[in-house]
Amino acid sequence: MLESDSVGGAIRHLVGSPVAGVISDVHMPGGNAVELFEWMRERRPALAARVVFMSGDAGSSEAQALIDRGCAVIAKACGRELREAILAAVPPDDEGLDARTSGVVCIDRDAEHVVDQ
Repeated sequence: MLESDSVGGAIRHLVGSPVAGVISDVHMPGGNAVELFEWMRERRPALAARVVFMSGDAGSSEAQALIDRGCAVIAKACGRELREAILAAVPPDDEGLDARTSGVVCIDRDAEHVVDQ
């Protein structure tokens, strides 16, 4: 699992590493999840369909904007719910990358909610 605490760090991982899926905080330094999602949709469209966002404030305007775009948004402090959402969002792709066998980028501004793969 690759980790980042910012949008810029996440993008560096997404550019430089084979990534099966993304778990991201909605609010983070250097941008927000809507910006990250739009970057993925433009540059890594297949990956944009394999993302789970989490938020301590799932009712925020950013979280709603992601939901409106068809993204999964779950509450932080989610444990099993997060793992199930990851496995559902990151099934095997054409290259055989999935959440069980490949890297998943985890972006959390507080680096408190990392899930073992």
